[in-house]
Amino acid sequence: MSAFIGILIKAIMRIMGAVAFALFVYAGFLWMIGMGNSEKQGQAMKILVWTSLGLIIILSSYALINFFLGFIK
Repeated sequence: MSAFIGILIKAIMRIMGAVAFALFVYAGFLWMIGMGNSEKQGQAMKILVWTSLGLIIILSSYALINFFLGFIK
């Protein structure tokens, strides 16, 4: 059962990584396009900040899950 949970967690982590990468690319594109437009730059900055915070939360939860699953094995 723990092997299945591990595989599931890794699959979810890959999906979240791909989504975060896509959001970083999109935010970078907005940042470059909106060089004279402060609204576009602000939107890009929001995307970058929230994506970074999301990655920190996701990686922290992954570390905690690995830590607790280490005790179960």
